[in-house]
Order: sequence, then structure tokens, then C-alpha cells
Amino acid sequence: MKNLLHIITFFMLMFNLSFSQWVEMNKGIIAGVGNFKGFTSQNKIIYVGTEGGVFNSTDYGANWRLGVTGMISSDVRAMDVMGNKIFAATSGGGVYVSTNKGASWKETNKGMLNTSANSLSIRGNYIYCATYSGVHVSKDSALSWEPSNKGLTSPDISVVYAFNNQVIASTSKTGAYISDDNGSNWNKIESINSNLNVSAITNIDNHLFFGTLEDGVYYSNDNGTTVTARNKSLENDMVKCFAVYKIYLFAGITDKGVFVSSDNGISWKGINTGLTDKSIVSLYVMDNYLFAGTGKTIYRTLLSDFVNDVEEKSNISDDKDFIISPNPACDYIEISLYGVGGQGTGNREKGTDPRPPPPAPRYISIYNSLGECVMNNRIISAESRRIVISQLPLGVYLLRLGKDTKMFVKE
Repeated sequence: MKNLLHIITFFMLMFNLSFSQWVEMNKGIIAGVGNFKGFTSQNKIIYVGTEGGVFNSTDYGANWRLGVTGMISSDVRAMDVMGNKIFAATSGGGVYVSTNKGASWKETNKGMLNTSANSLSIRGNYIYCATYSGVHVSKDSALSWEPSNKGLTSPDISVVYAFNNQVIASTSKTGAYISDDNGSNWNKIESINSNLNVSAITNIDNHLFFGTLEDGVYYSNDNGTTVTARNKSLENDMVKCFAVYKIYLFAGITDKGVFVSSDNGISWKGINTGLTDKSIVSLYVMDNYLFAGTGKTIYRTLLSDFVNDVEEKSNISDDKDFIISPNPACDYIEISLYGVGGQGTGNREKGTDPRPPPPAPRYISIYNSLGECVMNNRIISAESRRIVISQLPLGVYLLRLGKDTKMFVKE
């Protein structure tokens, strides 16, 4: 027993040192494929566009499958969804559409002057596509496109972003433009310096954020009439992408990783534990997960990992909210939330706490002694859940549920 305690103590120390908030999620990605630029999701399936086509996952990125049938140009730059249709903007092949969950794709470029597509944005029945020949607009689910460039002084459009009743387009040479009539006419946003090179746009409750390739993040609360720098810790940084979760803004910074702000960009904090590749090119939030794409790989983390940053309450509040049994175990373990099997007062471990149990956590992860995730995506839908561990090697493991972890031994 004494030796076992020493092993457990050492394991817990090593786990704390090696545990990563971010985990690589590349199972099923073809070797050599990279440039994970565009994420989107539909009906609990997440899609990522790469230089080798579109991959999809039904288990939050634990396993990926490729679907490129009909996709001649497979260098995907951006993705979006409308109803049951998934759209992919590609470099050289224009826009493709899939109506069967990404299994096959069909080119849909009628009316396009240029098929080098850089960005997609959908609002209502309108689809906007940024190309090197300006902005193209579709009003019929991409069956046809119309150039829409009146007022644009440069056709080299890098980003298009639709929100509320407006659309913003940015160029690499002449700054950013805004349209109040679905792209029919464009007016220059004078407050944005042409040299900033806007590369990402998003909004939180009508507060606009502009990511630039020259000087971090800029902010506007009046549709761009006035713009101010929100660059504390991000001065002169290259911002490639944004993601939004409630009031929290995530920014992907080239060579610096992922930063988060909960005060409209006034302050930022890096959240990069586990990110070995910090050249972030895309970010995406799906349910309780945050995904990050780089030129080489895909990372994933739980949003609740950043509880100190985003002030989100976790489902588990202390180390007595669940128990693992049997422990040690051979073939399986069961996870039981407190309150199961007893009535009484004051002891969660024995199931006698009179308080109602908290909401059942949705995800668990199991880590080995190296801090590697060996099992995840197990969803607990009841107060007790059996997990088969017969396939795991003998050793000591940590099971993470919400923000809490507990040790068990596989023998």
C-alpha cells in the first residue's frame, strides 16, 4: 500500500506538470494535409476545410473523415452553412455545396468572375463571397452569383462579414468598406487605416471587432464610424481569426497562440497550455469545445478549461461530487454522482447529501501517467455510467469530469 501511495503521489505530480488544456485532434486526418482554415458545424457534425478538402467529425473531433467527391479544387479557405446545405470556398475552384453531410460536393459558380474565393458569410437568404474580383452575392442558395462592387476601390477582397442589416468587406490595399443595402453599394470605413490590412471581423452584441495583420485588434461600437485599438498585450500582432462564446472573444495570433477577452478587448490573456504550434489560422466554438486550426494540425479544448479567464462555472465544484468504483478496477469503472443510493445529511461521498445533485456533466476524459488523453467524449446521461477500461494498459489513470479529476488504478 505504501508503494502504491508513492506511485499515486508521483503520478499526480507528473500529471499536473504535463496536463495540457489543448489536445491535438488529428485521428483520421491524412498525413501531409494541413492549413486548417475553415470550421463550421451542422446537426452536431463539425467540418473543417483544409488544403486537402473537407473533413468531418461526429464526435467533436476525436475522429475525422474526408469527403471530397466532386471537389476538383480541394484547397478550402472558408466554410458556412445554410439549412441543410454546407458551403466551402476554395482557392481556384470557387464555391462548392454539399447536401449530404459533406459526403459529396458540387461546384456552384454560375456568374462568378473569379473562382479564387477567400471568405464566405451568410445572412438570411444572402450568401456573400470574397474573391480577387470583388464581392459576389447570391440570393438563391448559390445557384447563381452577381458581382457587387459599386464603391469598392480595390477588387482584392480578403474578408466579407455579414451581420444584422449590414455587410463589411476588407481589402489588402485600401482598407474596409461597409454596405447597408446587401452589398449593392459600398462606402469606405474612413476610421480604418488602409495599412492595417483587416484579416478577421466579428461582433458581440453589435460591438464590432477587426483583426489586423499589422496591429492587433480594433474595436467599434458605432458600425465603424469610430475605431479604437484594443491591443493591450497584442500591439503589432498579426490577428488571423476570431471566435465568440457569449461575451467572450477569442483571437488567434500568429506565433503567439490564442488569447481571450471578456471586456470587449480592453484586456487580453493568453490561453496556450498544450499548444505546440501557435500559428493559429482558425478558431471555432461548438457546444462546450473550442477548436483551433493551424497550418499543421487541429487542437481542441473544453471552454470550461478557462474558468479563470471567462468566469464560467463548472459542473463540478469540488472533489467529492462523484466517485469511481471499483477502484482498482480490471474490466470497467462506474462513475456515480453524489446523491445516488442514500438519504440523509452531510456526506456526498456516501450519497447522503440532502441537496439535489448538480446538472450531470456532459464530458469526461481519461489521461495516462504521461498526461496523454486516452479516452474522451463519453457523455453521461444518467446519474451513473459504466465505462469499459479492459483495453487500457495496466497503470494509474486520472479521470477528468468537468473541472475535477480523480485517480483510478487499472490492474
